[in-house]
Amino acid sequence: MDEYYRSEKFKKLLSRYESFRNGEHGVAILDSEEIIDVAEFYYAIRNISEAVEAADLALAIYPGATTPLAFKARLAANDEKDYHKALDIIEMVADKSDIEYSYAKAEIALANNDVESADKLLEERFNDCDEFDNEECQDIILEIAEIYADYDRMDRCRKWLGKAEDTESSFYKELMAKVYISEGRFKEAETLINNLIDDNPYNIAYWNKLAFVYFACNNIQESMTASEYALAINKEDEDALLNKANCLYYLGNYEDSLAYYKKYNETAPWSDIGYIYLAMMCMYFGDINKSVELYKIALEKAKERHASENIRTACHELALIHGKRGEFNTADYYLDELVKAGAPEALRKALKGTIYLFNKMTSEAFEMFRKATIESNKDSDVLLTIGIALYDNLKLSNAYSVFRYIVENNGERGRIAIPYLARCCFDLDKKEEYKKYLRMSLSYSPTETFTILSELYPNGTSPEDYLNIEPVLPTK
Repeated sequence: MDEYYRSEKFKKLLSRYESFRNGEHGVAILDSEEIIDVAEFYYAIRNISEAVEAADLALAIYPGATTPLAFKARLAANDEKDYHKALDIIEMVADKSDIEYSYAKAEIALANNDVESADKLLEERFNDCDEFDNEECQDIILEIAEIYADYDRMDRCRKWLGKAEDTESSFYKELMAKVYISEGRFKEAETLINNLIDDNPYNIAYWNKLAFVYFACNNIQESMTASEYALAINKEDEDALLNKANCLYYLGNYEDSLAYYKKYNETAPWSDIGYIYLAMMCMYFGDINKSVELYKIALEKAKERHASENIRTACHELALIHGKRGEFNTADYYLDELVKAGAPEALRKALKGTIYLFNKMTSEAFEMFRKATIESNKDSDVLLTIGIALYDNLKLSNAYSVFRYIVENNGERGRIAIPYLARCCFDLDKKEEYKKYLRMSLSYSPTETFTILSELYPNGTSPEDYLNIEPVLPTK
């Protein structure tokens, strides 16, 4: 959650808003921006009804005001995926010369993946800002860059940052660090974030961003240290709790990892990702029924905020769990939900084949895998699903062939299969190939290398030490 929402200033504003909303006497009227600050807070904690109520209150007092209409338009575009409704709302703005009106229209276009329209809107608005002095124009440049960053259009963000004159401001450095991260230039991002921390060592967001960069570079201990600095500032910071949980998991400290996932979930009960992590940990500790319960909660929360990726994750896991139990109708329901959330039909077939394989229906499974392979045109993600299913069901030679095909025929995308191929080589006693693919895996996918190969090494062994230790098949 934004640090502003934890500040005394915001707590006083929230108290004033609640008193005003409840009609208490002697409470000064709030302006529309203050009320929308409260709406944004409610939105951040996924209390959508309260957020909409706040925006409607602002419009009742200030009809045609830009800020509350922009808030409702963004809500329609991003959460409801109703772009026509969003455009209808934003056209109710009284002052269309307000730059926030242009920003909101551009965001609606970006939410609809219409980057060209957003580009045109923002370029025209920027070129027509004669009423602003140079300092204000520079602020607009960074605001536009931030809009593109918020919608993960980092190439456009970089383009607008190229127009900025002051490259030493914290706002510029924050955005440039995001660009570097998106480009995989983690060292440059680390340098910028450390500069920001030097200027403001009590900014939790900076420590969390540094923790993320360290984790991405496989510097797990440094990542956890950065998270601990953030937690020293605020022991209930969600991002820091989640990152520390991930670090502990990566280091093989599963009990403490679970404890931090629970702390994260208690601090951010609206977060679908928290329930997904808890479900994952319950699976690890063998509590399947609890895992199902948590995945179902995660699914409902992900649906509430239209989080397609997390909807797909929950449906994927629920389909496999029910499929393993032979509950085919329930598994089919979640596979249907998976496709509704944007997964390709070929992936559905690959997972259906996985379920058949779990239930010893080998011929049906291989027929489904054949259809999925043809339908996807040998897509690497679909093939990876098939390969994992084959490996999990001890079809090691088949799995080896699939993983090797992915690695050798999919360029950079094929890297996702390298850790799995290394594991297959180990199990098939292909020692030289194992060393070859282990080196590649450590280079390209250190986190996945740990996830897939860590059980072959003593608990707590860092992945960079795998090459110096003889792997041993774990005892079951």
